[in-house]
Formats: sequence, structure tokens, C-alpha cells
Amino acid sequence: MTADKLKLNDDKTEFIIIGTRAQLDKVNVSEIVVGHTKVPAVTAVRNLGAWLDSNLTMSAHINKTCQSVIYHLHNIGRIRKYLSYDARKSIVQAVIMSRIDYCNILLVGVPAVQLSKYNVYKMQQLALLAMLQSMITLLLHLLSYIGSQYGLGSFSR
Repeated sequence: MTADKLKLNDDKTEFIIIGTRAQLDKVNVSEIVVGHTKVPAVTAVRNLGAWLDSNLTMSAHINKTCQSVIYHLHNIGRIRKYLSYDARKSIVQAVIMSRIDYCNILLVGVPAVQLSKYNVYKMQQLALLAMLQSMITLLLHLLSYIGSQYGLGSFSR
């Protein structure tokens, strides 16, 4: 690595062993030594913004994303009375939806139980957007979301 002018960042370097529970039970490695540095084993790692856990269940990615969405929804909710509908819509789409949609191709094949967390936050985001709007607009947004989930198309005014 020195010849390629690369250097490990000791504080950020970690490794993960990926496998089924039965396979992971057979392995007992808590750290490895690279050069003069001990690298600890972890149960979840982050790579390019996606969290991978040792069983590849994507539960770490879903939990971290949901924590981030909760934090940002709370903060947007605190300032919503100072924003117009269009401003709220732009902020929610930029901040919340970008987090939910980022790396979601990795969630293909994940059990529906885990994905239900994502759907809850999408519904909260729609409710936040629809605040101070008529009930009809809220229902149209919800119907459009539900329709897209089940391939029914979208509803509009």
C-alpha cells in the first residue's frame, strides 16, 4: 500500500464477516492485524452511505435511515408554520425522500416486515406535506401513494 501512496485511517478502519447465523457462530474473530494496526470486527459497516450487516438482512440500513428520517421530520415539523406549502414540499422532497430513496435497490428481496418501517415514514411525510391543506388534498395524496404501492395508478384532482 505504501508503494501506491495509500494509507489506512486507523480510526475509521473496520471489517465485517458476512454469512448466515450458523456460519457466523463457527467463526470467532474479534480483530485482525494489518501492518502494526489492530482492526476491530463489527456487526455493521457503512459503505457509500449504505449500511450492511453481517447477515445482509439490511436491518442496519433500514434502522439508520429511519432514525435519520425521524430526526429531519421532527425538525421540519418544528418550522412548518413558517413555511408555505411549496417550501415544505421542496424541503421534504430534498431532505426526506432523498434519504428514503438512496440505495433502495439494495432492499429488493427484504422481508415486508422490515420494509413496513419505510412505508410508515412515507405516510408521515405525506401527512406533513398536507398540513394546512384541505382534507380532500390529503386524501388524494394518500390514495395516490397507496395506488402506486399496489399498481393502481395515481389519483389527481
